[in-house]
Amino acid sequence: MKFCLIFTLLFNVGLVEKPQKPTIIERLEFNGRLRSLRKHDDLLPRKVDDVIRSFKDTVRISYNCPKGSKFRRVYINVTTRHISWDRSLSVGEEQFHVPRRTVGYYIWQPTIIMKEGEKRIYANNFIMFTLETAGKQMSSTPLVDEALFYHELLHGQLLFDAMKKKKWRKKVCDGDFDMGPSDSNHKRIPGLVQNYLRRVAAITKDVCAVSIPPQRASPTAFFEIQIASTDILKNKKKWQAMTYYPNGSNVDPNSFVIEPKGTKVIASGKLIDKNQKGFVLVHFIEAR
Repeated sequence: MKFCLIFTLLFNVGLVEKPQKPTIIERLEFNGRLRSLRKHDDLLPRKVDDVIRSFKDTVRISYNCPKGSKFRRVYINVTTRHISWDRSLSVGEEQFHVPRRTVGYYIWQPTIIMKEGEKRIYANNFIMFTLETAGKQMSSTPLVDEALFYHELLHGQLLFDAMKKKKWRKKVCDGDFDMGPSDSNHKRIPGLVQNYLRRVAAITKDVCAVSIPPQRASPTAFFEIQIASTDILKNKKKWQAMTYYPNGSNVDPNSFVIEPKGTKVIASGKLIDKNQKGFVLVHFIEAR
């Protein structure tokens, strides 16, 4: 048996109007995920300390601009506030409807003030998660909740990291607040999240991080790969495989099948792009 999970996470830039405080349940879920992520801090391929600190304190960054720049000095103040989930969020003057399968959202909200050679940037950011997440359906796999949480924090942290680099700072000194490093196009974050899942799966019972190299796929993109031995199914009268396809999975969920063959547990399916690697997280549990 198989239970499939596919979720989308979003990022946006804009001014949020009238954000609501999170409910008690939302706060408990949020704090629980934060605690879980911190327990695995040594396994994170990219630390997210700055964005976590911005939940409680204003993170302040300031620096002098090189000679010849448009500005003399730059000041940046960043906070991140957890808000209640809202699928019809007002961003600026537009009503933005969050897509149905989206479960997380990080919003950069910079305000820029320029005066007498100084550039001051106040980024009052927001983060929100729906309660209809994988964790509610895979309560025995908090790892998926952690991955969703880590994904959104990276939208904040990657821009924090860029703020410490000379190239990014010079762009700001010359007049451009470069949002590119926050990875709205998801070119870097999926790989970081998948690496995190691999590391945690390696120390978590009954969980497999399945990586499919493109060379293992046929010319028509189909693959078959061993993901474990049948020992993983021992002590389970009736087993169930729950699967999670994070952003960038590149595996067609409708094609993915898991079955024991002799002493091996085999996964087969189809890559969406046969020239790119695939990734699926699998958790074996006792079927109810």
